[in-house]
Amino acid sequence: MKSLLLATAMILSAPIAIAQDCIDPTELAGQDGEREFTQSRHLNGVPRPLTSSGVVSFSDEEIIWSVTTPLTIVTRIAPEGMTQSIEGSNPEPIGAGGANNPLLSDSGLLDLIRGDLSQLDQRYDIVRADDDAGWSLDLTPKQDEMGEYVDRISISGCSAVDVISVFQSNADMISVAFQKDS
Repeated sequence: MKSLLLATAMILSAPIAIAQDCIDPTELAGQDGEREFTQSRHLNGVPRPLTSSGVVSFSDEEIIWSVTTPLTIVTRIAPEGMTQSIEGSNPEPIGAGGANNPLLSDSGLLDLIRGDLSQLDQRYDIVRADDDAGWSLDLTPKQDEMGEYVDRISISGCSAVDVISVFQSNADMISVAFQKDS
């Protein structure tokens, strides 16, 4: 009986230890580096998601989003603009304004990709949940203009941002899962 009680106590306390190892998401600051990702895009009315994978590299100066599967697409986002190269072609300008593009800058997506959650409360109403695996944040835009494009953003992680899901106003959803650091 004693060993059953000890085993039960160990099982019940194990998830608490995992959660205690997590970093409070409000203390996460942007980092330079790179992470592998898998991206799923769920289009309204399309039964199966479009899936791609690759590596994102980020620094204070730029983000380079490199899709490697199913084809190669390299998107560079910097203050002076955004460029994209498909299957090794010359980079072409896309969108307006790069990191100063209103959707990118107003949404804080660049900060989210870098793992910097320090300014979330300026842009979003936040609902936080904690569980045995870590934390999750459900973000609803405060600005009506951003609400035209984004219904909500869901973020989860433990010691870093592990998953970002963007629920768009047109009922599409993009989810990016980053490989956990070893």
